[in-house]
Amino acid sequence: MEAESIDRRVLSHGIFHENRIERVAISLKVAGGEVVGLGRAGRYGSKFPVGEVTCLNEHDLPLLHLALESSSPVLERAGLFPTYDLLLMYSCLHPTLGFHPILERFLKNAKLSPTYFIGNCEAILTVAAVIDELPLGLHEKYLFCISPVDMEDGILAQGLTQFATNYANKGLVRLRQIFTPGTLKVPKTQGALKSLESIHKVLDLYIWLSFRMGDAFPDQELASSQKTICNMCQVYMYRELQPSVQIGCYSGTIPA
Repeated sequence: MEAESIDRRVLSHGIFHENRIERVAISLKVAGGEVVGLGRAGRYGSKFPVGEVTCLNEHDLPLLHLALESSSPVLERAGLFPTYDLLLMYSCLHPTLGFHPILERFLKNAKLSPTYFIGNCEAILTVAAVIDELPLGLHEKYLFCISPVDMEDGILAQGLTQFATNYANKGLVRLRQIFTPGTLKVPKTQGALKSLESIHKVLDLYIWLSFRMGDAFPDQELASSQKTICNMCQVYMYRELQPSVQIGCYSGTIPA
């Protein structure tokens, strides 16, 4: 019998994350899509019909099991996000404004029915404030603002700023301008691991941009290969630091 094709991966370090104030449990409600999203992540359009989600640490598994076995509550409201077409039409009413003030005004003045709400756009506003002075078109600014970037990550924020600046000045962004291939090493400390994770995000950002502005970001293959090396370095360190950890997996599957 042919084995079922199942994609297995660990997509989160833990059930908890640290913010500036306290230790907070990551939301795992199936209705919110978090667990389902973990099982689906990276499988869209792939050969894997189902996926499995697990935790890096075995002691996190009971909470994961509880979330997956819980019934989904009825969603009463849905979040919306301003599309590029809407912002383009709105910008025609304010031709002298930059992208950041246009987005601010749009979010302030948008009227929705009670069953909808505007999603949190703070991260996008932060990016808009950084790149708004660059000589970019509205569409390019929109793409950079919705890209997968956390501006609180210094290395990632620097990568985005450099990508946007190079694109604005030259129309071409080579990966080697901010990253030297062959320099990745297995981290020896938690600080080095954090930096490596940030570099991984920069490479992921480059790949994301290459799918949307391919002519300007031509080094997708190089970025992908370096991202794979990043993954290998991280896995090696996890095994070195936690040789006794047994990674368990939820026996159920999550469909695509």
